[in-house]
Amino acid sequence: MRYWLSAASSPLLAWVAGSVLITALLPGCGGRSLELEARWRPLLEVKEAPFAPEGGAVTIGRTVYVQDLDELKAKEPVRFDALMLHEQYHARSQKRVGLLKYSALYGTSAEFMAEEELPAWALQLEHLRGHGQAVDVLSVARSLSGYKTVIGNHRMISLGDAERFVRDVLSGRWGNQ
Repeated sequence: MRYWLSAASSPLLAWVAGSVLITALLPGCGGRSLELEARWRPLLEVKEAPFAPEGGAVTIGRTVYVQDLDELKAKEPVRFDALMLHEQYHARSQKRVGLLKYSALYGTSAEFMAEEELPAWALQLEHLRGHGQAVDVLSVARSLSGYKTVIGNHRMISLGDAERFVRDVLSGRWGNQ
């Protein structure tokens, strides 16, 4: 867990990065919203926001942001639940670490990002697999290999490693090493 050392050695950088990320993301978040069931706590709602990735989601605190609420509502229940499991993982981590520190680390450390995203994606993929849903391995791997830190533009995972990760999760091998 070297990212804790890097953040601790530069608390000003961590604070500035976290402030910039939160400040940049929150304007314009007044779109339509959907209240979530209690089973998704600490998440409370999903809101439309222009900064959310197309077809994806961003969690900040207790809110999940998406570009198109209608697209989210149209998802099959199994796929909706898989996405909410992923986002719930992030919400719990943000609560545990603290939103500002979490944002700073996520935006500056590819290692921290991977420690957050890979278990969240594993939950999502395992849920889909467990409910007999098809998963496009290469599409998910491409998505994962596209994750980069905001500051430094460091890639979280290579395409080859991402593809191995997805295959390992779907075969039940990930996390059992």
